[in-house]
Amino acid sequence: MTPRTGRLLGAGIVLTGLLLILFGFLTWADVALAGADSSSLSGWGAISGGPGAAAGDNINEVITSLGGVGSYRPALLPTVLAGFGVVAGLGVVVRTSKVAAAGAVAVGLFVVGWGLYRALRPGDVAGLLVEGDVATAAVGPWVTSVGGLAMVALAVAVLAARAPAPPVAPRRRGIQPRR
Repeated sequence: MTPRTGRLLGAGIVLTGLLLILFGFLTWADVALAGADSSSLSGWGAISGGPGAAAGDNINEVITSLGGVGSYRPALLPTVLAGFGVVAGLGVVVRTSKVAAAGAVAVGLFVVGWGLYRALRPGDVAGLLVEGDVATAAVGPWVTSVGGLAMVALAVAVLAARAPAPPVAPRRRGIQPRR
């Protein structure tokens, strides 16, 4: 792999990590409460939805006001891991480090796993949902999983690349010319 290719792949890992941080602000859960308007929750707990859904509030503040102790921040883990992915990507940019690329693979796999887990099991939103209420995964966990896959693909490309061949010395005749 040429140094330029390593820097481009590392920059792709860094960009993917930064995008994963932004994906936390997407909608991570759609909640349909029995007898109320449906609402959506971002990865950090921001509520959006109909007029009865306390739009603009944060679900974590609502949980606290009801005397609960839980929280709803499913984007926290991928954001922290994406920060490690950005650092690993910088390691690839600076030195084309295979160790940093392996770290980016691990980060990407954890992000994919967490995104799929939250997509397939959105949870009960910190214990607020009761029987009859529905929480379904929205676009956030799916997009986060795809971002994690992109990070894995870029890091695997760094790991799979071969080192450039050493330069070959020019061949010389074994006989010295006469002077």
